[in-house]
Amino acid sequence: MAGRRAPAASPMSLKGVIVRIVLATPPADGESDGSVGGLPPLGLLYLYSSTARLPHVEVHIVDATGENLNTPEAVERVLELEPDVFGLSVLSTNICRGLKLLKGVKRRSCSVTTVLGGVHATLFDKQLLEETPELDLVVRGEAELSFVDLCTRLMGGKDIGGVQGLSYRRGAEVIRGEPQIIEDLDALPFPDWSALDLSLYFQRFSAIPLWGNHKSAAVLTSRGCPHRCSFCSRITADLGKWRARSAENVFQELVQLSEKGFTDAFLVDENTTASVSRLEKLCGMLIERTLNMRFACDGSLHHLSESTLKLMRRAGFDVITVGVESGSDEQLKRFNKPANSRALAAGIKRAKKAHFWVHSFFIAGGPGETPTDHEASKQFLSEVGPHSADFQWLTVFPGSQLWNEYVGGDATRPLSELSPRPIYELSEDPDENTIRYRVNELIRVFLRSWFRWNRMGEFVGLMRNNPLVRRWVVGALKNLPHFLRTAHGIKTSAQQLQFDPGKYMVLK
Repeated sequence: MAGRRAPAASPMSLKGVIVRIVLATPPADGESDGSVGGLPPLGLLYLYSSTARLPHVEVHIVDATGENLNTPEAVERVLELEPDVFGLSVLSTNICRGLKLLKGVKRRSCSVTTVLGGVHATLFDKQLLEETPELDLVVRGEAELSFVDLCTRLMGGKDIGGVQGLSYRRGAEVIRGEPQIIEDLDALPFPDWSALDLSLYFQRFSAIPLWGNHKSAAVLTSRGCPHRCSFCSRITADLGKWRARSAENVFQELVQLSEKGFTDAFLVDENTTASVSRLEKLCGMLIERTLNMRFACDGSLHHLSESTLKLMRRAGFDVITVGVESGSDEQLKRFNKPANSRALAAGIKRAKKAHFWVHSFFIAGGPGETPTDHEASKQFLSEVGPHSADFQWLTVFPGSQLWNEYVGGDATRPLSELSPRPIYELSEDPDENTIRYRVNELIRVFLRSWFRWNRMGEFVGLMRNNPLVRRWVVGALKNLPHFLRTAHGIKTSAQQLQFDPGKYMVLK
């Protein structure tokens, strides 16, 4: 677009101008949330694709988290694009950094309309609007439809009061919109990957570095989850409801990605495997038309049969991540998990037999966790042997069942009291030192599980049958100094979980 057009007369009126929309993530500020070099901001890509269809708009993405920007750098990047509308997506873990960016932009460009979206904004829209004068609007829930409607009304100088999910001020009152949920996911345009610098992403899988010049994408085939784990943040029951794209729609996106040169797709649903029939239908399509792509996905394993897992492997699925959380049946019940430890173990073993790389997640320090529960998790790790794992203590997130139990209602609480909290700040059983000890113990048991002869057979089978793992290993050998530095970093992180033995006597 030639020339610079006059700025909008006010933050709530963009009538008669070509509108510049900037969508952003919070700055890293040294606390990247694990996003630097990881997955791209897929939610913003969906929003970009929906908004870019509007006439007379320019849309840009500033992924300040993924680009590892600090707040001053992120403010400058946004202002260079001279936005009329600045949309920021925030989580409960990065809300403070997000507000620093929003305030910095608004103070330097008072005419910009600032809009906040994401999980934390959906939960606490009222407090955000009451406590943040630099914030103009909050879009609650899924924003692909409502944000487009909002921008259309702003450009047309129309009343924004009827936008689904929109919260805003009317004098001293905060008008709260009901969060929007999108039922027909097939109707949404596919994410436009040209909006990002792909070299910034897919540099690692969890703590595992990824090497090579392979072009990767993230694909969301469903939203929500059929399960209701107590630690999982749920904005509303409707938004947590599992909704799926059709197998045909997912396949169409994968075909397009393949035609654009993408070689890998990470299916990042909360539970890709929730519907076995949909999964098998997609696999059949992928087998019928070879796309020369490899896939990783998140999902439950306990309900997948050996035949389904073999079908997935034939279709190109090489990696699956599963939330085990605990090896104790009692602790799984407290977490409201859908399966017991025996079913979880059997599912992982079936996946390993099919030559999947299985990545698992474990949580230490759940409410009521006993030494017996902890020992059960250690035994599970030792006997089942997932190939890689993440270990963390329980964090209580806003919106979760545990948050509601420990923190309770939030109608009158200020923003400063609405951040995620480690469980030891809310419960004395177990205490912080105990939890740190248990996380460290789980890490040690997991690392020891690799020093067994049967692991050599598993590794040989993976190298023969799993192209994605084979590529990772070859890349590690070609980049051995980097790999060793990464391994040392993982070891150091584990050691940092050590505690003062003099303060820890309860289990002795």
